[in-house]
Amino acid sequence: MTVEAGTGNLTMSDSSLCTTWSGDVRLVANGNVTLGGLNTAGNVSITATTGSILDGGDTYVDVGGQWAAVGGGDRVGRWGGGQPLEISVAKVSAPGRGTAGWNILGKRRSWRWTTWG
Repeated sequence: MTVEAGTGNLTMSDSSLCTTWSGDVRLVANGNVTLGGLNTAGNVSITATTGSILDGGDTYVDVGGQWAAVGGGDRVGRWGGGQPLEISVAKVSAPGRGTAGWNILGKRRSWRWTTWG
């Protein structure tokens, strides 16, 4: 499944859950990507070219799958308010983005990745 917002934001409410039983999920926005919940047996790729990748709430784990690649032009997860991006995957790739910092919480294995610049 691929969802693209070429010129704006891609926003899921806290109560939104996108589930695929197989295959990959790809979300791309020129602005922000705000997540409710994504769940797949495959891989997840999330790109916010000039914006941020944000947690839209705590009803669901934000990203669930085998592997996740997350890249935000500004930030990944929220700081201050304590809303990290919650990820339940075996592997995470974070290509060189997120100039304002990262706040990611691993749910499958207990880890936390936090940098704030």
